[in-house]
Amino acid sequence: MRKALWAGAVLGSLCLGLELACGLLWLLRGTPAPLPKGPLPAGPKYTVAVLGDVQKGLANFANLLGIVAKEQAGMILQTGDLVAENDPGHYRLVKLAYARSGLQVPFFVTPGNHDLKARPELFEQEIGPLEQSFVVGDVAFVLVQNAWGAPPPDAKHLDERIAAAGPHRAVVLALHQPPFDLQGAPKPDYGPFLQWLEKSGVAYVVSGHVHAYLRKTVGSTVVIVNGVGGDYDSWQLDQKVYATILEVDGSRITDRVVELPPEHGLMENLDHLALGHFSEGFRRKPLLGWGGSLLLAGGVAWAFRRLFANREPFRAPAG
Repeated sequence: MRKALWAGAVLGSLCLGLELACGLLWLLRGTPAPLPKGPLPAGPKYTVAVLGDVQKGLANFANLLGIVAKEQAGMILQTGDLVAENDPGHYRLVKLAYARSGLQVPFFVTPGNHDLKARPELFEQEIGPLEQSFVVGDVAFVLVQNAWGAPPPDAKHLDERIAAAGPHRAVVLALHQPPFDLQGAPKPDYGPFLQWLEKSGVAYVVSGHVHAYLRKTVGSTVVIVNGVGGDYDSWQLDQKVYATILEVDGSRITDRVVELPPEHGLMENLDHLALGHFSEGFRRKPLLGWGGSLLLAGGVAWAFRRLFANREPFRAPAG
């Protein structure tokens, strides 16, 4: 019985200590600024860093932001699944990582399925519009929402979004779901999209979602798939991390890939637990969270009271 009481008391104390640590991290981390949207690069020559799925890979994301600084990129284009869960805590994590980098580079996101789960409007509040079209120099950047993959973007909508960007000489199209699967084979539903793409004159399609790095060509269009911009499958801790660097010179665009070894930082994981899960659990179900904590504290106190019942000052008075 005493062993069970000791085990329960120690385990309960550790849980309460973890709750306290998470609460302190939540208080100390502060409120980061929104991701910047400007100023955009001026002139015909600039560099764009294209990042893939981040989700829980916050240490990898921080390392990629270091690459952005090293490359002196004038813009970041992220192809969705920026967060693991579509809630304020996970957006706060990403913004904190960006704030720590010291960068002031415009950051644009085309939403992924993880970014839109349950509350698509939250993505718009925290990050920005679901679709965007704008021109930088001679290049139109067109971000199209296809977070769920089906139905694929149709030709009419794509042409409208490209036209909405304004006068341009080249196009970079950003999607979350790629037209190819993990093996590089065309997805069956994306046949019409690929037919449109072959005739479109689009210079680049950048996408994510698939946990691999692929580079394909469709006609004159380069299609890049990068679903490993920090994220990794739970059983694949050795998954390397990739980013694409686009070098723009007028209407001419070239690409190269940056590869980094994975990193699973202790503080990033503690922050993820505290801000992304612990605080969000209390926010969503405060009665359950606080009630459970009080019951746990009461149980720990009772266990220690039983363990030390025969020791001063806990011993019952004689008689």
